[in-house]
Amino acid sequence: EGQRRYAHWSQAAKTEEAEADDQQKQDSAKPLPPTREEPTAALMKRYCEVRARAFLQPFCPKDETTGRRLDPRQLWRSQLGRLTSRLYRKEKKKFLAPWAPGKLTAKLQQLVAARMIRR
Repeated sequence: EGQRRYAHWSQAAKTEEAEADDQQKQDSAKPLPPTREEPTAALMKRYCEVRARAFLQPFCPKDETTGRRLDPRQLWRSQLGRLTSRLYRKEKKKFLAPWAPGKLTAKLQQLVAARMIRR
């Protein structure tokens, strides 16, 4: 189950067209067009960058000519990258947490405790 969850995180999900192409793949030897969606990890990386930019935006000075705030990607590129990677790590851990090795996860602990109480 954990391997399937990680594959869902790191690999692109096949579209219905790609599924149909895979079935016909054995019949023809010509290359197939790439008809896959982006992996969850890539979508989450973009989402975390947007969140990091939104967090840093209020600290950016305003441009004197336009009156708009400057882009944090130009001002603090390294700070934006560090914040993005921190948010991404948290999201990945949250996504994969139920299948982490080691002691029982919180959900399983609650399940075991509920069964013990019912006895």
